[in-house]
Amino acid sequence: MRLLLDEMYSERVAELLREPRHDAVHVRDIGLGGSPDADVLARAADEGRTPVTENAADFLPLLDLRQSAGLPMTPVLIAL
Repeated sequence: MRLLLDEMYSERVAELLREPRHDAVHVRDIGLGGSPDADVLARAADEGRTPVTENAADFLPLLDLRQSAGLPMTPVLIAL
């Protein structure tokens, strides 16, 4: 699984996940720090990554919008 960690996590979490050879990047690693969630989700879908976030309130409606528009989809991992 290719992961894209949202901003509520530190870059260190992505580093720790990479140590056992997981494919994990942080939004700031790829120039998306401070970007709207819609941009984060679009980038994740384009790159085949699964966003990891605590922000269900924003990401779940964005998934609905993408699906309704027929845009590429990706699973989202909501970690509470």
